[in-house]
Amino acid sequence: MQPWFFAISWVVIEWVRAEMPQVGYPQSLAVLGLYQQGWLLGPVAVLGIVGQTLLLALLSAGLWALLFTKGRVWVRALPIAVSILLWIGTSLWPSALHPVGQPLRVALMQPATPTYPGDPGFDRFQAMTPEEFLRSFRSMVQSVPPVDLVVWPESFAPSIPEDKMELFCKAIASYLGGGRPTLFGSSLQEVVTAKARFRRNAVILVDATGRVLGRHEKTRLVPLGEALPLVEQILSRSTLLDLQAWILETSHWPMLVQGRTQPLMSLDGHPFGAPICYENAFASFFRNETRRGAQFFCVLSYENWYRQGSELDQLLALSVFGALEAGRPILRCTNDGITAHIDEQGRVLRAGRPAHREAVLVDVQAMTGENPALRLGAWLPWVLILLSFFSFLPRFSGKSEA
Repeated sequence: MQPWFFAISWVVIEWVRAEMPQVGYPQSLAVLGLYQQGWLLGPVAVLGIVGQTLLLALLSAGLWALLFTKGRVWVRALPIAVSILLWIGTSLWPSALHPVGQPLRVALMQPATPTYPGDPGFDRFQAMTPEEFLRSFRSMVQSVPPVDLVVWPESFAPSIPEDKMELFCKAIASYLGGGRPTLFGSSLQEVVTAKARFRRNAVILVDATGRVLGRHEKTRLVPLGEALPLVEQILSRSTLLDLQAWILETSHWPMLVQGRTQPLMSLDGHPFGAPICYENAFASFFRNETRRGAQFFCVLSYENWYRQGSELDQLLALSVFGALEAGRPILRCTNDGITAHIDEQGRVLRAGRPAHREAVLVDVQAMTGENPALRLGAWLPWVLILLSFFSFLPRFSGKSEA
């Protein structure tokens, strides 16, 4: 029984570490390394990323038992056989997905702005006013042919006071959309007093005139990067404001608050989800938004701080698995990461060049229908947690398998 319990325990530990509230970061999942091998990823649509990880764990544990332990060969080889049979069987599972409507033409804008002192053009960009900053991309906007949607990455547009959203959005739509529907990343300021305000990371959809059509507010904040873990859940609203004021006076530590759940945004009658950066790392986000009716996704992300490291590939891998589990195409729009178009089968159809300023033009097909992973992916981890407890029963009962 050891290979079975080892595989289950391995998956449980990885899942708990990935999903732990306020501190989770699921980039350690071993199965992510397979993201470029599409022919191996069929089980994700049926079992989800956790199920795919379980099959990999069973295969690995079975091989170890077969090579380095004693006993009946068929018993030691059983985990390998089960893993392979499930791998093949779920890969052949018929798809229940269906395209809906005509493909949408989307321009994914990758501005590649300098982030750190010493980067070419950093001082020039830092000295710009918000209007000058937006105006500097006018030629890039004008070079985009007619499209259904122009998308700009996370935190690209200037911060917007909620009580002046209409005015700000008209200006931003003019500069960044050029007379077309525009989706952009910004932060919303909820003004509480003259000197106190809450900030939320947000994605905003506007039409050609700047009229707000919808928004998504980030609900999963980066631990330590955007907020102190559990602070918002523990402190009262007034105490949280006092803490933010003290942090702003003493340091540059970012202090955002958790976003509020909003209705799905919609483009030409196609509802879609718009995870912001860190939210892309959680399959549960894609599952939940798909159940709410999302027919595709736009991930808006700001990845300059990775400085072209291997994290960019991991974030792309997470989008690939998200697309497979939800059965929905995903568009990735980044400032300086891997801007890409991933279809509902996890195939990267188009990718931009990191560190290059460019507009990546794609045609995204909205999809309906449900993958089995939308259900299995949610409850399978809890079943594995329950099964993992059985490995400790012999110890607690005073019995041993020997």
